Amino acid sequence: MGTPKTEFRIDIEACAKQLPTSIAILVRRMRLEGDVPASFASVLGRLEIVGSMTATELSELEHVRHQSITQTVKALEAKGWVQITVNPDDRRQRLVSLAPAGRDILTDQRRRRSEWLMVQMDTLLTEQERTLLAAATPLLERLAMGGPAD
Repeated sequence: MGTPKTEFRIDIEACAKQLPTSIAILVRRMRLEGDVPASFASVLGRLEIVGSMTATELSELEHVRHQSITQTVKALEAKGWVQITVNPDDRRQRLVSLAPAGRDILTDQRRRRSEWLMVQMDTLLTEQERTLLAAATPLLERLAMGGPAD
């Protein structure tokens, strides 16, 4: 009875080693389907989730230098994808927020990536494999979030 457990452990270990690499490669390939630089997409996505914030807060959340985030924000503002406003609570500070055009860019990027992935799944996977992948999706999300089982 100990043997099946050992075999199962080996499969789990192999999966744990391969899964991060496979996911990273998939994410990189999906990024190629968009024409927005990763740093821009990351900032836009962050603003969509968190809402308005200062450049300092944004640099901390994005784990980049303040100088880098300032350059990114300026470029995004020039494209009309973010808005800079005075903080009503502290007029010395400026708040960065997602502009409607930035939200549209995020929506378009997600649509294009989803379409690409659907084509890949339809082309490369069997019906049974697509079913398995659909069943695994909530499990991958739970692993990513670190949440308990339902």
